[in-house]
Amino acid sequence: MASKHMIIDIIEQFLTLENLDIFFDDGELDDDYMTIYKGIKNNWLMEHTHRLKSHHFTCRHSKDFFPSMYLSFGD
Repeated sequence: MASKHMIIDIIEQFLTLENLDIFFDDGELDDDYMTIYKGIKNNWLMEHTHRLKSHHFTCRHSKDFFPSMYLSFGD
């Protein structure tokens, strides 16, 4: 994911989206990707997206292979 704004756009525009996996490759990329990853928390997502303010969702963070987030959207 290239930016926080891109994450917001995907969540808001794909209304039939039920699950979203976001991977942040910190291997050969610069520190911008890790800055994006560290800045995205559940509260930040709710503050910046209309869809998550009005719908249930779960968010899991992982650092197993690459830093990643898994979002699942409910009704």
